[in-house]
Amino acid sequence: MTIVGKILVIIVLLFSLALGYAEVVRWVTRERALDLLQKAEDRARKADEKAEDSDKKLVAVRKENTSLKKLLEDGADKGRYEVKARDELITRLQDDLANELKKNAERDAVVELAQRESEARQRDLKEMQKALADEISASQKLIKDRTEAVQARTKAELDAKTANDARQRLEQQVQDLSRDLARLQANLGQGAPGQGAPGQGNVPRAAVPVTLDRTAVRNPPPLDIEGQVLVVDTSGLVKLSVGGDSGLQPGQTLEVFRLSRVQGQSKYLGTVRITDVGPKEAVATPVGKLQGPVQVGDQVASRINRN
Repeated sequence: MTIVGKILVIIVLLFSLALGYAEVVRWVTRERALDLLQKAEDRARKADEKAEDSDKKLVAVRKENTSLKKLLEDGADKGRYEVKARDELITRLQDDLANELKKNAERDAVVELAQRESEARQRDLKEMQKALADEISASQKLIKDRTEAVQARTKAELDAKTANDARQRLEQQVQDLSRDLARLQANLGQGAPGQGAPGQGNVPRAAVPVTLDRTAVRNPPPLDIEGQVLVVDTSGLVKLSVGGDSGLQPGQTLEVFRLSRVQGQSKYLGTVRITDVGPKEAVATPVGKLQGPVQVGDQVASRINRN
């Protein structure tokens, strides 16, 4: 329980004690008023009895001796005096009773006011408890959202790191592929027509295969274009993921290669020539003999970076 809750409980307890004290005072006052009223009634009854006795004595005196007229008059005066005293006593008691009733009414008003204040404080306490529960719920939701945001950011950082690692591995593979292609082109250049191998004489032009002169059949597009192989036909035709929207035209050539995450598994396959161009796709045919079968997912590019 919080400090605010404890304070509210203490306030409610104090109001309960004050209410109980007021109820006790009210009961004591009521009992006192009843006791005073009872005493007044007893005095009035005694006065009535005395008056009746006096009247009886007066009648008896009148019957017995008219000479006792003076005594009768004295007794009557005494009775009238006692009646007057009784009336005054009753009036005073009635006034006291009225005052006590007025005080009781004031106490009842105070008690009623205290009850209303206690009920109002109880309502305020319930509202505060509800507001506190709502605040706790909102805080828990904020903590949950923040935790989810942190988790999402951590996942994004991990994904970015993974993508960066994959990009670095891909760059390394492209560099390996570029070096392999450079070595292959160097080997092809050594066996070109009109040149001889080291330590040998000139090779006749007719003895050199024409397929080694690969530079003569290349026609790369002026723009850097990259794509993938989408479909490989049994006849050797391949469908590419780039077309005229990328600047590709019929008759141009693209280099085909395969990238692998395994070190040394990346491979240069050869050259393909564009035969049919669409907005988003193109069809190509191999130029000469490829170094391996083309597969779906292989990469194509206008040129291979040798840096």
